[in-house]
Amino acid sequence: MPALHAGLWAARLLYRFVVLKRLQPFFHRVKRVLPILKAIFVCTVFLLAVRALRSILAGYSWKELTSYLHQLPPEQVAAAALLALIAYFVTTGYDSIAFRHIDHDLSYGRIALAAFTAYAINNNLGMSGVVGSSLRYRYYRRWGVTKTDIVKIFVFCTVTFYLGFAMLGGIVFVVWPPVTATSFHLPFGSVQIVGVALLFPALAYSSWILVQRAPLRLRRWRIELPKRSIFVAQLVISMGDWVIAAAVLRAVLPTNNPVPYVTVLGTFFMAQIAGLASNVPGGLGVFEAVVLVALKPFLSPVVILGALVTFRAVYFLIPLAIALIVLGAHELRIKLQGRAVRADGERRRGS
Repeated sequence: MPALHAGLWAARLLYRFVVLKRLQPFFHRVKRVLPILKAIFVCTVFLLAVRALRSILAGYSWKELTSYLHQLPPEQVAAAALLALIAYFVTTGYDSIAFRHIDHDLSYGRIALAAFTAYAINNNLGMSGVVGSSLRYRYYRRWGVTKTDIVKIFVFCTVTFYLGFAMLGGIVFVVWPPVTATSFHLPFGSVQIVGVALLFPALAYSSWILVQRAPLRLRRWRIELPKRSIFVAQLVISMGDWVIAAAVLRAVLPTNNPVPYVTVLGTFFMAQIAGLASNVPGGLGVFEAVVLVALKPFLSPVVILGALVTFRAVYFLIPLAIALIVLGAHELRIKLQGRAVRADGERRRGS
């Protein structure tokens, strides 16, 4: 045994001082090139999506492409807008239950302000959540939340988001696989395999929460597992978010030739996976290309495109405009309050 320990120790030293030292210049070069490669990948995916859209819509005139927008009943647009409002209300639940999990008493009004503003802007800009996280960090630090608690909140929200995505997406792909998934010529033959791959981590996490109660320890970190009631809230909020978002898209599709909701939900998940993998801001072009291909057996490409434009406006652009106004008004108010405090301080010093 001592000889074994000595051998392992020597191997560790060899790895640290010889292998890593020689590989360090390579890692530095990769680190410098990686952002450029990422930008090339994103641009390539976007251009391929645009090319796919052009090939699908090549036989239609501009007048035909915009005809569905003029025919869309106002009540359908109003229903979609109401569903979008509910969807963004649900997204505030991510941060709300995160604060409950860490036992912090920040008011729901402030949480909702930060969450809505951040998520509405981040949905349009993408960038892997960087913009949204920066905005929420700015708000929460201003309101006295510690850096450690903010990290806990961000981790909890990320887990909650992907829990609902994996659980609901896995169920949909396994139980109601989109019949048009074969149009994408997946290398593994069936989208049900994707469903199983999504369900595995979601069920593993769920089982872990239900069975394990002791805190998780990773070196110096002590991670408190959520209570069962909070875990249920995680599932309800994250799955509800995806259900309602897909319902917004379903609401702007024609009612005279209805596409089954589960088909729309499965298509929505396929488009979201493609959009997330591409890292194109808001999945622009990629999301539309997947939905066009998936729903083409049910509806005319002209109708699908009109519905997608309406969906973009209702679910992305209008909330973005509201969020920017809210953010600007809040920042202006903080600035004016700061000026008033400074002016009051100067008056007191002068007197």
